Parts: sequence; structure tokens; C-alpha cells
Amino acid sequence: MKLKNQRMLSVLMAIVMVLTMMPFHPLEVGAAVTPTLDLGTPVRSSATNYQLSNAAFGSTGVVDTDGGYFKVAVNNGSTAVGTVPNSITELTNGITISGIVTDQSTSTNRVFNFSGAATYEDIRAAIRNMTFTQAAGQTQSVTVNVTPGAPLSNGKTSVRTYNGRYFAYVARQTTMTFYDAVTTATNNNGHLVEPAAGDAGAGEMLAIASMFKEFKSSFMTISGTQWNFISFIGATKTTSPSWSTSNNDSLTHYVSNIGQHTNLETSNYNVPNGPITHITLLLDTNNTKVGYLGVTDVHGSGTFKDPGVIVEYNPGFITNITATKDVPIFSGGGIASVTAAVYKSVTASVYNGSSTITATPRDVNTVMTVTHANGDPVTGLRAFDQSGNEITAGVNGWYPSNGSPIIFLPLLPGGKYKVAATSTFDASTVTPSTASETQSITLPTVGDNLTTGLDPANAGKTSITVKPSSTLAKYAVADENGNVVSSWKTGTGSDLTFDNLNPGTKYQIVTVPADTTDPLPTAGVSGTPVTTPVNISAGMMYEDTKYPTQATITVAGVTGIVNPYTGKYAVNDVPVGVYPASITITNPDNASLNATFTATATVDDKGNVTFGPFTPIVGTPAGMSVTSDEKGNIIVHPSTAVSKVASDMTAAIHTNTLEALQAAHDEFTALTPEEQLQISRTTVENVSNAILNLLQASLKISSAVSGVANPAATRNQLDNQKGMLLTPAEIAQVLNGQSLNVTLNLNATDVSTSTTPGVSADKSLIEARVASSAAIIGFMYDINITKKVDELNSSGAVITPGTPQLVPVVSLPISITLPIPTNLLGYKYFAIVRVHNGVAEFIPASVNGTTVTFSSTKFSTYALVYSNQMIFADNLPGTGPSQPSTDGGSGGGGFVSPTITIDSVTGGKVTVDNNKVTSGTKVTITVTPDTGYSLDKLTITDDKGNAINYTDNGDGTYTYVQPSGTVKINATFKALDKAPTSAADTGVFKLLNTKDHFVYLNGYEDGTFRSNASVTRAEVAQMFYNLLKNQDVNTTGTHFADVPEKAWYAKAVNTLASLGIINGYKDGSFAPNKAITRAEFTIIAVNFSNKAAGKKNFTDVSNTHWAYASIATSAEYGWVNGYPDGAFEPDKTITRAETATIANRMLNRQPDKKAIDASTSIKVFKDLSNGYWAYYDIMEATNAHQYEKSNGMEIWVP
Repeated sequence: MKLKNQRMLSVLMAIVMVLTMMPFHPLEVGAAVTPTLDLGTPVRSSATNYQLSNAAFGSTGVVDTDGGYFKVAVNNGSTAVGTVPNSITELTNGITISGIVTDQSTSTNRVFNFSGAATYEDIRAAIRNMTFTQAAGQTQSVTVNVTPGAPLSNGKTSVRTYNGRYFAYVARQTTMTFYDAVTTATNNNGHLVEPAAGDAGAGEMLAIASMFKEFKSSFMTISGTQWNFISFIGATKTTSPSWSTSNNDSLTHYVSNIGQHTNLETSNYNVPNGPITHITLLLDTNNTKVGYLGVTDVHGSGTFKDPGVIVEYNPGFITNITATKDVPIFSGGGIASVTAAVYKSVTASVYNGSSTITATPRDVNTVMTVTHANGDPVTGLRAFDQSGNEITAGVNGWYPSNGSPIIFLPLLPGGKYKVAATSTFDASTVTPSTASETQSITLPTVGDNLTTGLDPANAGKTSITVKPSSTLAKYAVADENGNVVSSWKTGTGSDLTFDNLNPGTKYQIVTVPADTTDPLPTAGVSGTPVTTPVNISAGMMYEDTKYPTQATITVAGVTGIVNPYTGKYAVNDVPVGVYPASITITNPDNASLNATFTATATVDDKGNVTFGPFTPIVGTPAGMSVTSDEKGNIIVHPSTAVSKVASDMTAAIHTNTLEALQAAHDEFTALTPEEQLQISRTTVENVSNAILNLLQASLKISSAVSGVANPAATRNQLDNQKGMLLTPAEIAQVLNGQSLNVTLNLNATDVSTSTTPGVSADKSLIEARVASSAAIIGFMYDINITKKVDELNSSGAVITPGTPQLVPVVSLPISITLPIPTNLLGYKYFAIVRVHNGVAEFIPASVNGTTVTFSSTKFSTYALVYSNQMIFADNLPGTGPSQPSTDGGSGGGGFVSPTITIDSVTGGKVTVDNNKVTSGTKVTITVTPDTGYSLDKLTITDDKGNAINYTDNGDGTYTYVQPSGTVKINATFKALDKAPTSAADTGVFKLLNTKDHFVYLNGYEDGTFRSNASVTRAEVAQMFYNLLKNQDVNTTGTHFADVPEKAWYAKAVNTLASLGIINGYKDGSFAPNKAITRAEFTIIAVNFSNKAAGKKNFTDVSNTHWAYASIATSAEYGWVNGYPDGAFEPDKTITRAETATIANRMLNRQPDKKAIDASTSIKVFKDLSNGYWAYYDIMEATNAHQYEKSNGMEIWVP
């Protein structure tokens, strides 16, 4: 066909050029994001069959009102279709094109149409109801493609994908002129395939033609090759075709404009056929090569004809939702890892101190259990998931894992066990003793339930306490050679202490089962090593077991950090040794001595560590020093004056005369407070008690206890601390002959119903602490100790009454037993929470029938909390889920069911501050992405599926108000793109101002920003000119024909051109009003940099692309990321939103979301909300602000 009216041709050309130059909506960085599909974790019904029961879309509701289709394909095995919704139809007969059947649903490639009423939930149901069968011994790959827009019908195939491009085969018209072929492609929002010049495009054409090989139409055999027609080729993507065939008929006219020939007629793939007007694509019978055949303008009127034409869709027209899941062969169930811990619960002493094993399965079909090392079952074994829910054993004693770790308990500390596993499909035939999948483990005798300290009853000796000890074991202390040096003690579920041990000595804690009878071992034992504290001269001892959080130590010139709990220090995260870099001594009232020393540790070529010298920091008492012996043990040396007083006090205790004790006391009181703190607490207490014992006639002490279940026992413990509760001044009064009457009172008052501000504040702290365990407060007690000291005359009458004073802390723990309210006795789990100095924390407790018992040195508010669900004491190191009380009770009112559920996620973690809340309560969600991931989408829905609005707090937390009913929270995470390289490393800082955060983009006078509008080349030049450090540049001789001297952008264009940043076109123009493309923008941006070589590959940017180097460098610097399908789309015009985002990355400008949301003075735009993907980057670019950098993040400051 030929257009004879050249004026009409010109008009058509102009229209097409305008249309094709219109920008597409950008896909970068969250704009117009394609809906996501996650096929989830396969759920097996057998070793070869499974379903994708967890498949889920990231969107809900109607997919497309025009309908569409989807495919589910496997690379081996087969699929079986289950129940499908009415809106979905399987194409069991396929569709036809020129009588050829295609897109027919098969067992390996299921094809479905869906109507305009179909929802994402409908397609999800169809996928979930399918059953997949794997080929034996092969990994099965499942691919799901969903294409919204229109259902499949006769005349056009499904979309086929090659290298990020989309194609379809469309039936031919009755006759197929080249004009008809182009029109067919245009009417389907695409264009004909256009090969690269010469031989370069043959490989690509073979791949594309092979996708439609079923449409081959036999042509003839030429030079031994049987050729088949398949499609016209040749219309370009960007300009309108010319149908003229009058100009030089010896040349091909398969491209749009005469003269733009790609020389296919001279390539090695040309198939000679006489005069050439247009080109059709041939495919050989074996689908191994293509040919280019010259044909006349009319093709298909004779014997030979193409069934149709291959159409390549225009960019952005196809929205294809794709997901792939590789399903490995079933491995039969197995164990991924096994770890051990010591159980420290706040409840149920029968489990305290016992060991636990946490076994992590390899997959969801694994069942597990724990046996003794010989395979015998473990009596009383229980299993729990990580939320504290008990797991019931199934057939043969196997515990189902559902793919999550299982916690097994109670187990013997120091015992030898075996974790066994098999698959759910073999559980009925395989027993734990015959399972082939096992891991052996020897449990530690103690873990973090061990403390060391002074022995208050034996001067200069130390003690080791197992806290708590297990009722399953007998414990003893052995030396490092395995010889038992203590008596054997049966665990009690609470603290077990071994005393009179040598300081600075290596021991072992060893165990045997609790039912072991005499003779118990005396030698050849082994257990967990422990070293007692080093004894310090003059009765002092280094007592702290917690090292300073900020302590540092230098090893071979490199600074490392000291672990505050273990004293271990590490350099570059590699443990080097154990060393307390800071020393704190406490007096009887637990006041800290400000004595801190730093030291240098050096490592020789054999790895030996030498400590010293020690240097006191400012504030350390004068004369105090520290040294260490060859083993690294610490020795603290007090000043000479303190050493003499401590020595005199120790001698006075042994002399035990009033004169000697009074002299020692006088020496002690003459010291400064800092010097007094250097004296051992035990030494001071022993002197005080010795004086009181000798002056019983001058000192009357009485005590009273109320409100507890064991007042007599509690009173005895209170009386034992009388010497510790008197001040040195009160002791001096007694020594000077003054008689005193001391009254001590411990009172426990039920304040459960109190509404005083103090109690209400404590209640709030307790509720926050137990929220994650869904526990409820049963009662609250105010427990306090008061001391009142009266002066008496010789007759014993009060002459100066004292004032009661609170004693918030005592030196030795006092055991408290409280009754459990009868209405709570039916509940399974209890715990004690204490509030002291504004901190709520769990403390170890035991439940015995109708009472709860705990010990403490701090007195304030205590609460009993209860639940039918496991209570996790998260502040106690090594604590597992708490266990039920020994009475085995269950049920009871007041237990709250979960009102919030969180979907399983990958790439991060989602938690809430309280998962059991009532309507109207404010809920805080914390989202923590894994390393390398960021939050992509957060959705909160009520029990009707309605979305709930929430507030982004800008710090990884989100808040919403709980509606009535239940709520579901779902988060999806995406892998992070490359973080922007610093401006210092890219070199951008040399020319651009990266320091001052002023406005470099503005909105429009009507109050809009127009985020998706394109940006002209002049506007980009002006933006970068505004950012220049130095704008005074010689522009003499720089001129573009289309940049008038007085144009508003002339100075910017000419300056950047003089700097070599921008270039014009070959004709000498700059085209200032032309919308700039993504490729052109990267070239300008990279010209500001050091131009580091990039390696990033995009599907549509080959290494021969004219802008490849700049695009790759921009990606290397983290300025651009491309689109989810792997494309970059270099010819698309860049938008204002994309410009702001990329410029911010170049300049290392990071929007402070929290400050932006909180600001009332920030410039906003009426067409932009904070839900828009580039909202915060636009705010950064359009608002001047001061800022600070903290941990690599930008913080806006007033």
C-alpha cells in the first residue's frame, strides 16, 4: 500500500511523533508498583505431593475489570487442579489461531482465564487448591504468571517473555500486506519485531521465533534447508512507517524511513527470493535457525502465507505478575541445629535449674523428640513451641514441629541425650530409638545460673551458688583435676550454695541424677568450669560480676569492647580474652566506689596476653592501685592508711574485746567516705555485730512482720541483719554508753485496689512488662522495711524518740511468702514482678500449692501475675518459658485470648507491644528488617478484611487504634538496593555543595509539585547550576544555537557546558525544552563524579548501548536501581520525583521522616501526600534545613 498524499503523510508523521514522545509513568523506586505474589512454603501431603497452601498476593480485591488469564507451570512431574472459583475457567481446549491450537491447559502447564469480577483471593484459592507431584529425585520449579487486561481468546496467544520484553502472536488478516501487519501490531499496542543490523540480531530472532514455533507455515526447501513462514518483521518502535515502494526497489523497505536500512538483505541469514520490498521471518523445521526472506508488499494471497504476526508490546503496556518457587526433593525430615540452655523460670521450682534442648527442624514435615543417649525415652519429657504453647506428642512419641524450633524439658544438667527426628510421613513406622536422623548432645551442668562471691561466714573464703538448682540433680564442687572437694547436695529448684572455697581457684560444678545412691563419686568427674574471685589484701575482694558497659581495652594497639556480663573483650568482633577493665567496690549499703582503672593488654606471637600497666582515671581515691599476677588475676591495693585500718579491724574481730573493737571502729569512722568504701563489707559487718553482741544491755532490738504467710521465718531473717541496718553513727552512740531501742518492721500491704498515683504508675510498668506474655495482674503488694531508733535513759525509758525511716535495700536476701488468692488457684502459670526505682522486672519465684515464695534485697511494689499461657521472664538471662505449678491446675476466668495475629514473614520481624488489647487501645507495632532488607509494605486489617489506618512514627514503629474484634498484621520486606556511595568517594563534592541543605527544587505557583511530570533539559541544567559550589565560571565561546543569551536558563546551560558536564547534539543544538530521558540524566550526573566503572547489567541496556558506561556507574554508586523486571528503560523521560530522589542520593541528603511528619512549618504541596513513594525525598529537596549526622543518618535540627 502507498500513501499518495504527501501532505497527509506529513500530518500523520507529526501526530505519531508527538504521541511517541509522551512520557510513560515511571516504575522506579515504588511508583506504580506491580502487585506481588509469594508462593509461600510448600505443605506436603506425601514425599512427592504438596500444595502451595500459603501462596498470597500483596494486593486484594478485583484484579482487573477487563479480566485476564494466568498460568501455572512446572518443569517436571505434574499438577492436578482442585476446586476453582466461578470467576475462573480452565482452558482445557486452548485457543486457536488460523486453526492451530495453542495455550491449551496441560498437566505441566495449566492455563486459566479469569473474568472482570475475579479477585486476587479467587486466583489465590485456585493456586492453593492445586496439587503438585514431583518427578522422583528432582527439584521441581513452579512458575506462576498472572496477566491482567483481557482473557485469552481465539486470534491472539498468551504473552511470551524474552529478556524482559513481552510478545504475542496475533492471527493474520485474510491477506497480509506489510501495512496490514503493522496495523495489526499497532492495534495491539505494539510493533513488529525489528532485528539488529546484519547478522547481529539472528540469535535474538531465533529465541523469539521459537516461542511461537507452533505457527510455522511451510514454505520450501532452499539450499537443503526446509524453511517455514512465521511473521513479517521490520516496523520500528518510535516513528510511523512509510509504505512507499517507489524509491529504489533494489533496497529493502522493512524499516519506517527510507534510507534507514539495517542490511538484512546482505547478511548471512538472507534467503534470496528475487525483488525485495519487505522482509518476512523464516524458521527452519528443526527450530535451530532463522532466515530473512524478501517478499512483495502483499504476502499471503497465494500458496504461501504466515498464520499471523509476532507483536512486541510497547514498554509499560503489559503488567505481568510473576512468581517462581523451587521445591527441592523431600529429604525425609531432619535436624538443622541443636542448642542447650539452663532453665531459669519465675515459676514452678520443679523445673528451675534443669536443662533445656532447643531443636530446630530442617523443614515443616519434621517430627522430633529427645531420648537418652542409649535411645531410651526420657521420663516426664515435655515440649513447647517458642511462644510457650505446649506441644502434644503424636504416634510413637514424636512431636510435630511445623517447621519451627521445639523446646524440650526438663532435662538433667550434665546429662547425655540424643535428639531424634523423622518425617511426618514415616512417624508411624519409625520409632525414636530406630531413627537414623539423630544428633547427640551433652548438656552443661550449669550455665548462666551460676554466681560467685564472698563467703560471709568464712573470712577470706569464697562461695559458688547455683541459682536456681534443679531437682533432677545432685550437685558438688570438684577441683580442676576432677576430685570432689565438697559434699553432694540435692537440687531444690531454688538457690544452692557451696561455701568455704579458696579464692582465685579453678573448680568444676559436677552433677549426678538426683536418685543416685551412695557411694557417690569422689574422683574422676567432670563438669562446667568456674573460677572463684581473687582474694584481695586487707579483707577486700573484687566482687562485681558485671563489668562496665562502656569499658574498653586496647589489644596490640586496637581498641576492643568489654562484654558487661562476661568480662570478655573482643577486637573486630573476635574474642581475645577476659579482663575486667573497671573495678567497683561496694559498701554494706551497696554504694559504689568511684574507682576505675584502664589497662593495656598486649598479645605476643604465641597468643599470650600480658596486662598492664594500670592507670586510674580521674576520681579514683588517692593511693589506690591495681596489679595482676601472671595468670591475669586482679589484685586491688588500697592506700596505706586504708590498709592499716582494715588490718586493725580484722585483728579487733579476732581479739573480740570492747576496747579493741571500739578503737577499730573509731579508726574506720575517721576515714573519708571514699576510704571507708575500700573496706570489705564483711569486715565492717563483723566489727558492727561483734560490738552489738558485747553491748546487748545497751541495745534493745525488736522486730515485727505482718502481711506475709510465713511471719516467723521472715522475722528471723530480719533479725539476722540488725548489725547491717545500723549506721556507724548509731554504733558510735552505743560505744559511748548511749542505750538505744531499735525497732524493725517489715510490712506487706495489699494495694491491688489502690488508686494512688504511685501505685497506678507501678501498675502501668508491670502491665507493660508482662504484655508480651499476656499475663494478668492477680494482686499487688507494697512491701517495705522501716527502722526506728529511740534513745533510752538508764531506766530504759525513751528520752528522744526516733523517726521511722524506710530501708529500701538490705544486704542479705529476705524470703517472702504470700498467699495466692483462691480465685486464681485454677490457673496454670504464675510469676512475680517487682518495681524498684522505676524499673519493672521478673524475679525468680516458686509456687507451692496455695502460696508463692521469692527472695529479695529490694523492697517496694510486688505483683503476682497469672495466665494459662507460658510466661516469659525476658529480663532473666537464659530464661525459657515458665512452667505450670505442680498442682497441675488449669482453666479459670480472666484469661484473655489473642486479639492481634501477625502473619509469618520473611526478610524481617514484626512485633507488637501487646497482642491482647481491648477496643480503643493504642497499639504500637515494631518492624525490624533483616540485614539487607527493608520494609516494602505494611497492612493492618480487621476481621472483615477492611484496612485500618496507621501512623508511621519514622523510627521503625507504627501505631494504630484497636477496633472491636480481631486484627491481622502483614508485612512484606524487599531486598535493599545498593546504598548510595558517599559524595566524598564519588567525587561529587568537588563541584556540588553537599554540605548545605538548601532548596534546589521548587513547586508551581498553584501549590502543586507535579511529581510525575517530565523534566526538561534546561530545568536539569538549572537545578545542577543551583547546586554548584562555584558558579563563577568563564563561559566565553560556549554557545548553543537554540539557547538565547537572555533565556532564563542560559547562564546555567553555558556554565555546565564550560565545565564539561553537559553536551549538545551533533547539529549544535541543546534542545532546552526537550524532556530529558533517564539515560541523558545519568550522563550529566556521572560527569560530576570520578566515573568509577560499574558492573550492573540491565536487561535493556547492553554494553554497546551509547549510555551504558554512565548508567552502570550510576548503579554502582547506588544512585539508580532500575525496575523490578530488571530493566532500566533508558529512553523513558525522567520525572520530577525521580530527579529529586537521584539528586538526593548523589548529594547524600537523607530526609528525616520523623522531623518532616512532626513539622508544622514545612512547605507542602496540595497534590502530594506522605503516602507517595518519593514524598520524603521531595520534602528534602524543597525545604531548606539544618541537620546533624548520627550513626550515618541525617537528623533535622531547629
